[in-house]
Amino acid sequence: GRTAVAISSEYYQTCAILDDGSVSCWGLNDAGQLGDGTTTDRSTPTQTSSLGTGRTAVAISSGYKHTCAILDDATVSCWGRNNDGQIGDGTGGDSTNDHNRNTPTQTSSLGTGRTAVAISTGWLHTCAILDDATVSCWGNNYNGQLGDGTINRNTPTHTSSLGTTTNPRTALLVDGDMDGDGTLDYLDDDFPNNSIRSIACTSGQYGRYLCVDSPAGKYVPSSSAMYATDCSAGTYQALTGQTSCVDADVGYYVATTSQTSQTACSAGTYQPDVGQSSCISASIGFYVLLDGAIEQTACPNQTSTKEIGSKLESDCVTDSDDDGTIDVDDAFPLDPSEDKDSDGDGRGDNMQAIAEEKQIRMVLIAIVLLLVTFSFIGALVMITRKEDTEGDWHQEDSLFD
Repeated sequence: GRTAVAISSEYYQTCAILDDGSVSCWGLNDAGQLGDGTTTDRSTPTQTSSLGTGRTAVAISSGYKHTCAILDDATVSCWGRNNDGQIGDGTGGDSTNDHNRNTPTQTSSLGTGRTAVAISTGWLHTCAILDDATVSCWGNNYNGQLGDGTINRNTPTHTSSLGTTTNPRTALLVDGDMDGDGTLDYLDDDFPNNSIRSIACTSGQYGRYLCVDSPAGKYVPSSSAMYATDCSAGTYQALTGQTSCVDADVGYYVATTSQTSQTACSAGTYQPDVGQSSCISASIGFYVLLDGAIEQTACPNQTSTKEIGSKLESDCVTDSDDDGTIDVDDAFPLDPSEDKDSDGDGRGDNMQAIAEEKQIRMVLIAIVLLLVTFSFIGALVMITRKEDTEGDWHQEDSLFD
């Protein structure tokens, strides 16, 4: 059911962008130029390996034995022969096949904050117009085709100036005649003053020069979009050309972005809300029997599960005192206030803690009483000494009299 929306062919291979943003290639494949992870020639269209998680192609160009595509996030991915660095990933530059890439491979950075808006591959090199209307090239430079006045480059490298300091110039994108009306697109352009795009797509589609339906797992909420947006975790979209994503149903979840389906919560978990990215494990004392559950089920009276995430009613075992600790793990299965006896003295930890706390209080009270008693005795001693002293003074006064 797939159709082509863009195509590029060169000496040995042909590649096409399909209506879902994937790429299909056919022809010679000795250098991996079909991008399918092999070096097997293909006489029928064959899908390349992944362009990256959630990534799709929006523009494509084929060279001698390599192909490069601009992706929906405006980065560039290339595959095929790389002996002159034409893949742009920082490798290559010798006569061996060790650096060939048989799967789509991201180029090195196009520059801080820079993205690609148009791309063209030559015999052994590649050039792209960037979003600031400068030009970056990589690959073979034997005849100066990279425009930087130096040698071969295995990473994207800006050309020398397109003009002079006093008369600077930038690259102008001249559109073709996409609608076949005999007038160049730049004359009936939706964006006549913007050199990096020419068409305003409707919501559900995106593109710069050609409108493409948003892939499954993505959406385009409004018109004139250049890129599709990933569905967020907790949402998904199974269809192409959509303007929004679908919230995960109750009992289901979507763990990551760009998903095309929701996943049922497995037995032992549940989810009562929509639009969630995970499920909730059944609590202790509860279980969840079936996949896709929206609630957990309480264990029968005086029973409890031993851990979270229980799946079966048989996981519920007797809890005679209903204290949340099952009898086999309860040192006092008939006492709801106790379930542990850490020191094995026959008294529950809670009771022992209370007893120890009471002992500490009694000791503190005794200490306070002793201090009060000592203070009282000390006061009596002081009073007695004072009275004795005053008595001695009276006796001395009597003698003098």
